[in-house]
Amino acid sequence: IRALRRPKIECIVAQNPWLKNQCLFADLILPSSTKIEEEDITADGESGQIHTVMSGERCADPVGESKSTYEIACLVAKKLGLFKEYTDGKTVE
Repeated sequence: IRALRRPKIECIVAQNPWLKNQCLFADLILPSSTKIEEEDITADGESGQIHTVMSGERCADPVGESKSTYEIACLVAKKLGLFKEYTDGKTVE
């Protein structure tokens, strides 16, 4: 808490689908989607060992205005004029 209150920190931005503890200190909260609301890479594994890596398809539509972590980063990059550099011409797929 003391670190977050330092005068050098001008703004705290958080993204979380469940408003966890870090959101209590945020000046701006970006609604992120859950794993079932986005296409992603998923894996199965036990004890930190990955046995299979596979494409995870979207199971449900995002709630409200929530976006995936990647979509949020792309939108921030656009606002900063860094979209092309950030994505390097690549899409989620």
